[in-house]
This record gives sequence, structure tokens and C-alpha cells, in this order.
Amino acid sequence: ENTGVKTRKAGAGKASDACCRRLNLVHATSRRRAISMAVYTRQVLVNAPPNQVFRYCTSQTGFCQQFPFPVRWLTGTDHWQLGDILDFRYRVCGLWLRHRAEVEEHERGALFTDTMRKGPYRTFRHTHRFEPSAGGTCMTDTIEFTTGLGALIDRLIGVPILKYTFRKRHEALSQVDWADAL
Repeated sequence: ENTGVKTRKAGAGKASDACCRRLNLVHATSRRRAISMAVYTRQVLVNAPPNQVFRYCTSQTGFCQQFPFPVRWLTGTDHWQLGDILDFRYRVCGLWLRHRAEVEEHERGALFTDTMRKGPYRTFRHTHRFEPSAGGTCMTDTIEFTTGLGALIDRLIGVPILKYTFRKRHEALSQVDWADAL
């Protein structure tokens, strides 16, 4: 249950009404106690149809090509479906971190959501949306997260990490040769 929402622009850049970047800070309440959750949203226009971008983004190969840190997959299939476990390690600042997530929503060509089961965040839920747009696909990444260390740490550490990660991921997506992609 939302008890308040704050919105501010997450920076300048190429944006349109259909594809823009923003940062929302959402304060959610659970039955046990109040939990502050940050919500980071970033969009990119990709010069390929939604089904092709979706197939690329729901694969280990596509993930590794767009993720800005070295990755080692521990388990999983190459193309993800509802209920699949995505289990990998990635290296940041010389440290290997583990991220284990489950695909909880999967609508072929339109969206998928993975929720972290084990990793560096207390809560991490990532929804990927793929919508037709003039010139290709408007892909929207929405990450609901908390480090568990409070809203200040989420804003000072969590948000900058996500900004860097998704800026790099979206730059990589913009450079894919879609004629040769999956």
C-alpha cells in the first residue's frame, strides 16, 4: 500500500514523450512495519521490433552482452520462461556478488519480471516492458529495491549504481546489430 510518492527527473539526455527517464521514490507500508522502497525507471528506444528485443533480453547471451560487469552463470537455461531461476555471479570493484532471481511474470513479447531471491539487496524486483514505438521498441526497466539500510543509503548508493548499470545496458542495446541478433 503506497503512502506517498515523490518524483524527480533522473537527469538530462535524449528523451521523448514516449521514451524518457525518471526516478521515483516510493514509500510503501507492510503490515509489520514501514519499508521504504526506491523505484528506479529508465527507458530506451531500440531500433528493432518488440518480439526480437524481448527474445534477446530474455536470454543469457543477450544479458551478458548488455550487462556492464563480468558475469558467470551458475544455472539456468539460455531463454527464460515463467518460473525459471536466474542464478549468476558478477564482479563489481573486484568483488564477486551473487544474484539469484526468479522469473515471476512472463508475457511473451511484452514484459517479464524477475525478483531477487538471494543477492546484495534486501528487495530487488525488476520489470522489463517492451512496447511498439515509432522506429522500433520502447523498452522500460523498472526496478523496485531497497538495500535494507534505509532510504538515505538507497538514494546515495543504490540509485547511482542503478543509473550507471542501466545507462551502460541501454547504450549496449542501442548498439546491437539486430540483423545478426538472436
